[in-house]
Amino acid sequence: MAEDTRLIHAGAGDQPLVKTVSPPIQKGSTVLLPNAAALYDDDHFITYGRQGLAAHDALRAGLCELENAKGVCLYPSGVAALSGALLAVLKAGDEILVVDNTYKPTRRFCDHVLKRFGVT
Repeated sequence: MAEDTRLIHAGAGDQPLVKTVSPPIQKGSTVLLPNAAALYDDDHFITYGRQGLAAHDALRAGLCELENAKGVCLYPSGVAALSGALLAVLKAGDEILVVDNTYKPTRRFCDHVLKRFGVT
C-alpha cells in the first residue's frame, strides 16, 4: 500500500462486520472508493452517504415489506417529499388548488417553483 494512503485505510480491517439486528451506523460523508474514476461512476458506486447507505436500504426494504410495495423513495424532509410528489404528477398547464393556511414551505414551493414550471 502506498505510504500516502496508508492512514486512510488504517483500522478498516479485513474482517466482516459482526451481524447485528440493526444496520451499522455509517458516516455519510466518508465513502471509500477504489479509485478516482469511481467518483464519476454513479451506476456502480455510491459517492456520498445521502445517496443511500445500509440504514437507508434497511428502511426502504422494511417499508416495502410493510406496505407490500415494489419500491420506496425516502426524502429528508416533508417539503422535499411533497415537492417530489407534486413534480411527479404535474406538468406545464396544470392547475393545483392549495389552501392559504397550508404548511408555509409547501405554499412557497407552489407559489414560486411550480409557477416557474407553468403550473398555476
